[in-house]
Amino acid sequence: LSDRCDESGVPAMFVPNFSFGAVLMMRFAAEASRVLPRAEIVEMHHETKRDAPSGTAKLTARRMHEAGAPRPPIHSVRLPGLVAHQEVIFGGLGETLTIRHDSLSRDSFGPGIVAAVRAVHSQRGLVIGLDAVIDELMRRPSGDASDGVFSGGTAVDVSTSAATMPGSGVLDVDPDSSEGSVAVR
Repeated sequence: LSDRCDESGVPAMFVPNFSFGAVLMMRFAAEASRVLPRAEIVEMHHETKRDAPSGTAKLTARRMHEAGAPRPPIHSVRLPGLVAHQEVIFGGLGETLTIRHDSLSRDSFGPGIVAAVRAVHSQRGLVIGLDAVIDELMRRPSGDASDGVFSGGTAVDVSTSAATMPGSGVLDVDPDSSEGSVAVR
């Protein structure tokens, strides 16, 4: 995909998770793994989720490994009543640390979807994840960084499989997942 983006000059984003909280959880886990390298990941999703482990869990494990820790085992749970949840449990001498993120409804993916659609046109090639979007949000003055993500009255119904935003891009999201991709066409 990266080669196709480069050859065609079309920017694209592959986003393992559109939730800002999940992106932050992955960052915090990578940082914590430098101090507490022994960890395991437990990811829990609704019973119709097709992949196990999730893309978010795999990316979390990769980032922790890139930070110098051994690649953590991943445990997957698929049950009714769940949306999307992940915890990273770190173990140290006489202590544990748990970093957890919970998406209680699919509404949690909306701000990230909108931010990705708005950001993709300024990207080059294939970009993985929302890290650049989070970096931009963190440069804003303190307060809720998601304020303004919906500025201009834009909203996305995350129960549909695709959305088009004129002048920004085409979004393809699996309605049974938090994962998707954005490309300018």
